[in-house]
Amino acid sequence: MTMEIITKEAVESIKEIMTPVAQKIGETAEWGWGVVVKQMYVEATLATVYIVIGLIALGVGVSIVKWMYSKAKESEYDGEGWIAGCFVISAIVCLSTIPFILANIHTAVTHFINPEFYAIQFFIGLVK
Repeated sequence: MTMEIITKEAVESIKEIMTPVAQKIGETAEWGWGVVVKQMYVEATLATVYIVIGLIALGVGVSIVKWMYSKAKESEYDGEGWIAGCFVISAIVCLSTIPFILANIHTAVTHFINPEFYAIQFFIGLVK
């Protein structure tokens, strides 16, 4: 099978998928396309904001751990339970922000680079 035949078959299958979408959205398709593409940029921007918030939380958690270690070395606090509690809380913050950041990196990058792909997915989702 040549690349030309594969391309023609792919175009035909896309036409079959997109025909019900076009019929469903009708005359508002051109206006709706622009709105949906802008919305993909909004989603990418929100994911970027979430990444920044996650990095700030991660930085705060690391700073707290460093501060606790410095206080433990100075032996200013006698209660080991207090230091252990702060360490656990900081560890939870640090470990929970890493997956949060990683999950949003994908959304931010892909929606900024190719918002049209996600706009097409949105319109195909209207038909289902």
